[in-house]
This record gives sequence, structure tokens and C-alpha cells, in this order.
Amino acid sequence: MSKAFTFLPLGAIIQEFNVNGVNIVQGFKTAEQYKQYNGPYFGETIGRIANRVAKGKFELNGRTHQLPINNGPNSLHGGEKGWGKCEFEGPVNVERNGEDAVLFKYLSKDGEEGYPGTVQVSVWYVQKKEQVNGAQQEVLYIEYEAELVGDEVEETAINMTNHRYVLQKSWHFKPLLIYMKLLQPDREAVDCRYRRHTDYQQVPSRGRWWYSYRSH
Repeated sequence: MSKAFTFLPLGAIIQEFNVNGVNIVQGFKTAEQYKQYNGPYFGETIGRIANRVAKGKFELNGRTHQLPINNGPNSLHGGEKGWGKCEFEGPVNVERNGEDAVLFKYLSKDGEEGYPGTVQVSVWYVQKKEQVNGAQQEVLYIEYEAELVGDEVEETAINMTNHRYVLQKSWHFKPLLIYMKLLQPDREAVDCRYRRHTDYQQVPSRGRWWYSYRSH
């Protein structure tokens, strides 16, 4: 993995994405500062459910699960201690489909933040150089896998993302493409280019918008 990127075990955070000597992702200099001040979730891996859960409750297979209330009357970003606030194993330098990558892993136990089932989470940051509109650009792919490994339940709820903040308009460059892909147990990719409509409290509702995670 190029020195352009720096990651932290805490939340599998993207700490640096350097372009022409400039770090274009917002964040802090040390892991301790992230622990103390990262209310904005800079660069964190967000889960189990990234968006708001209305009244902190959801029903699955006839059972209601109560989550922590941490955003008005709702639960947000996995609760009071979502995955972005947890220590992952890694980073480990690996090869991912023939490309340089770093791997983070985290075991989320049954009942953590109210969520059912024990889940093994894997996050790959995959670096590539690609031609985009005739120019070579650094590309960072983020791939997720969440596998239900416990026998406590047959199903659980997962909706992951990365909560990066990218500085764009202050600098004249075309450096960054970030793609996200969530892998199902059968290894088929879920299309992450869509987002749900939200209500006045920003809780997901029916319908969806097309949304590209490409930033350039």
C-alpha cells in the first residue's frame, strides 16, 4: 500500500489520503485525539447500521431489538459505541484480487449495542491507479464483508459505510475516487450507489435515490 494512505486500528479509520503533499481527508493527528474529539466520525467505519434507526428499535423474525438512543429519539451510526469507536485487528498488508490492499477485522459479539448475532467484520482498503478522463488518478476501493458466525440467531441487520470527509474545493486537483462495495456471504456485491429517502428526522423511509460514492 502506498505511503499516500494512513489508517488506524480504531474504527479502521482513514487518517490520511495524501495528494501532492496535502492530506485531503479531515481528521486528527493521533488515535487518542480521535477517541476524545471525533464527534463528527471522521474517517470511521460505521456499523452495524450506518443510518438512523427510528426510536432505536427494529423487528427481525418476530423479535424486537432495542438499540441505544443517541441521536434525538433515534439510534445513529451503530449506537453509543458503534464500530467506528472499536479497535480493529490490523492493518495487515494483503493482496486483494491482484491489487495491494490493507485488511482490518473486527468481531462484533451478540448483543453488542443491542444488535443480535455474532458478526465477523472485514474491511479492505484497495489501492489502484486508473485512467479517468484521460488522467491517471489514485483510486481507493473500500470493500466490506460481514459474516454471521455465531449460532445465536439465523439473521441480523447490517448496513455499513465509511464516514470520510474529503477536502475538495480548496485545492485544484483531480485525485480521488472512492468506491464502496458490500459483499454478501455468497461473495456477490451489493450495489451501493443508491440511498434511501429520509423523513424530517433523517430516518430512512420508502423509495431511493441514485447516489454515486465517486468523489473527484
